[in-house]
Amino acid sequence: MVKSMQKTISISMTLGEVLEASPKADTVLSRFGIAHDARAPLWETLDEASTKLSRDRQAELLKELNAREDAPPLAITEKAARKAAEMLKKEGKSDFALRVKVVPGGCSGFSYRFEFDKPKEDDTVLKAHGLTVLVDPASAGLVQGSTLDYSESLSGAGFKVNNPNAKSGCGCGESFSV
Repeated sequence: MVKSMQKTISISMTLGEVLEASPKADTVLSRFGIAHDARAPLWETLDEASTKLSRDRQAELLKELNAREDAPPLAITEKAARKAAEMLKKEGKSDFALRVKVVPGGCSGFSYRFEFDKPKEDDTVLKAHGLTVLVDPASAGLVQGSTLDYSESLSGAGFKVNNPNAKSGCGCGESFSV
């Protein structure tokens, strides 16, 4: 059976594009108080239409619009899982998980924070390649459709997020905007 791929919805898409990308968008937008009529025309971006929502509510909106039964908010490469497991073992935190969090800050507006933590009640808990990864609800919408990887190069080593929702990033590669 072939499953149709839903396009990842980003905050920069127009309401028309959002409605076209997701069959449930009309219902979700209405629940968040966003109507696609004279108050919010179809050519207005989701960002423009949701200006009255807090960043957390915008993230929840994106999470709901992008929620798919078969797709976790974040894919994890084997290399990232292996490196995180090594770090957990080295720090003696084998009962912890890797938390991926999006926080305000950096040159472009948002940056990623990676830390070892224990699950909280509202976290999305992902398991891949023997690693447990935690994503809080506010971050889930901003990383939906992303891939967590680990990179080693001459300019440094660390976890990297390949995020299709990012409109732009800064020169140092440490922050992004949506």
